[in-house]
Parts: sequence; structure tokens; C-alpha cells
Amino acid sequence: MKTMTHIRRETDQEIWQRYLDQGQNFHTYYEELVTLAKAVKAGEMTHDKYAHYYPLNLQRMKRGVRQVVPSEEIIQLVDALDKKIYWIVLTAQWCGDAAQTLPLFHKIEQLNLDKIKLVMLERDEYPELMDRFLTNGGRAIPKLIQLNDSFKITATWGPRPHPAQELVIKLRENNLPYAEELHTWYAVDRYKSLQTEVYELLKQHQK
Repeated sequence: MKTMTHIRRETDQEIWQRYLDQGQNFHTYYEELVTLAKAVKAGEMTHDKYAHYYPLNLQRMKRGVRQVVPSEEIIQLVDALDKKIYWIVLTAQWCGDAAQTLPLFHKIEQLNLDKIKLVMLERDEYPELMDRFLTNGGRAIPKLIQLNDSFKITATWGPRPHPAQELVIKLRENNLPYAEELHTWYAVDRYKSLQTEVYELLKQHQK
């Protein structure tokens, strides 16, 4: 008589913990982008359709890391945290919006490493997770998933600040290219919109 083997399903907590364990921290993600940008300049990335984005995004991230400072309101919220926050970001090094926004999330994590953990997951390597967090039916990135210390989702964010998203939608509706105008918007906004939205994100965690 054959015996049936019982296969235990992972709990939600185990699944989220696995994603956190497999994710890259900001330093590793950044250094991988540095390596990709160097390979492009050395002429080694001719096979990669995203190659021209890597040097651009490296400059964007360098500028962001150098310039962005969390707002006083965010600093106060982070100082008052009494529960752990996990930020899982579905992203990719070719993504311009990620290059423009990840530096702020990194700077906030650095304010309280005991209470905030930020990890990045490559979008195309985690389709089962990405497909749970689509934007208007698409796999838009970056997509941030905020978890509490019980691994419950308290909020999501992405793929870009709301004013930037509205700009992109408007340009797409008129069949116009949007990349240049979008990154001009980021330069003019100087993280103000993102700071406001991340403040609200953190407040969701406190509820």
C-alpha cells in the first residue's frame, strides 16, 4: 500500500521571510549597478537591451544619495517607531523611477536600522509576487510593499509619486514620449512629493 507524502505549505510569514532573505540590500543593489555601468562603458553589454540605462541610472542614484535628506516630519516618525517595518521593493537596475526614488528609502532606513529593513527584489525573478501588486494591470516598478513585524501588509507604494504618475498617464494618452519630461519633473520636484507620500506610508504603519 502506497503511503501519501504530506507536503506542508509555507505560511505567509515564511514566504515573506524568504523574500526578505533573498532580497538585496541597498549597498549590494547599488554596487551591482556600478558594475553594470562600468561594463557598458567598456563595451561589454551590447547584448543587453537596457544597457544605455545603467550609466544614466547610476548618475541619478549617486545624485540622490548625495542630495536627499529625509524631512523633519519623517525623522520624527522614524524616531518614534516601536515596531519593525519591512520594505520589499520589486525593481530593476534599468528602471529610471527606481533610480530616482530608492535613495530616499535608503536614507530613511539608515535613520533606524533596528526598526527598518529595506530589500530589493529583481522584478522578473519574482513574477508570482509582482503579479499580486500590479498597477493598472501592468508590472510597473518600483513597487514597494510595506510589512509590519507580523508580516502583514500595511501599505504599498509605486511606481512613482502621484504627480509624476499623472504626468506619465497624460503624455501616454496623447501618444507622446514621457521619459525626458518625467526626469525633468524629478529634478524640479527634488523629492518633495516623494517625501510627502513616504510620510503617509509610515503613518499607515502606525495604525
